[in-house]
Amino acid sequence: MPTGRQPRRCGSRNSATRLEATGSCPGPSVRLRRDVADTPELQLLFHRLNNQLGIILAHAELLESRVPDAPSRARAAQVVASALEAMGTVKDLRQYLVPPSDPTR
Repeated sequence: MPTGRQPRRCGSRNSATRLEATGSCPGPSVRLRRDVADTPELQLLFHRLNNQLGIILAHAELLESRVPDAPSRARAAQVVASALEAMGTVKDLRQYLVPPSDPTR
């Protein structure tokens, strides 16, 4: 059963702390060129990684809802939180590697 949790805007714990302090994610000083970063292979890898993290998240949420004791529930909740954080990190990586498209093109 989904818990309604959302991934953080910044993936790592350090950048999440900076998000709380500054109100924005730390941005990269130099972005990779689009022709290098925006390849079908890289898109497929991001897609596969997100799929696997989604599976981990679903299993952790199911486990969290079904375990009878509090310590096991707490462990499952930690896995849920870590999976969400990892999904946020993937999103941050994608944004870092693939700059927004230029609307003038």
